[in-house]
Amino acid sequence: MDLGSGAKNITVSGCSSLSPVSQVTGSRRYAFHVSKSQLCLIRDCLCDDDRHQFVCGSQVPGPNVFLRCVSTHIRADAGPHQRWASGILYDNMRLDGPLNVQDRAGYGTGHGWVGVNVVCYNCETSYLCIQSPWVTGQNWSIGNIGEKRTATRTYSDNLGARPDGIWISPGVHVTPESLYESQLSERHAKGEYILLP
Repeated sequence: MDLGSGAKNITVSGCSSLSPVSQVTGSRRYAFHVSKSQLCLIRDCLCDDDRHQFVCGSQVPGPNVFLRCVSTHIRADAGPHQRWASGILYDNMRLDGPLNVQDRAGYGTGHGWVGVNVVCYNCETSYLCIQSPWVTGQNWSIGNIGEKRTATRTYSDNLGARPDGIWISPGVHVTPESLYESQLSERHAKGEYILLP
């Protein structure tokens, strides 16, 4: 599933990506990929044996949400992947691998800082690396279960360690159970709905 340039106001719900057949290498097996799109919701989806299963590509204006998705047999991390995705919510994800929001520096094609204003909320992963860019925004880890890592690589640029993101309640889920569903319910209670042109 690829929500590419110009995709807006799209919901992908209850879809599965199972047993892909390809080389296990860059630009392949991105099960649920959001790139240059906004106001998209990927919910209750499942993937197995994929790379970068729930991922944002470059220049994602956001906001976009990944909600209650599950991945098994992960071959690479989930999370924003390259070149400055903004306004992403990972809510109640269950991943048997890592969820990372970090400076990927020269990885791949020069991925750099992958995201800003990213919230990982009540997720369960093997480990998380949540870093924040130096001056332009923050990334949050709230109520996530999984080993906390401050970096997943060694940087060779003499800039030192990357700043840690904001960590709230590591290792213990918080309430409300779902940030997205809580905010949606609150808006509906106030009679606020998004009207599409």
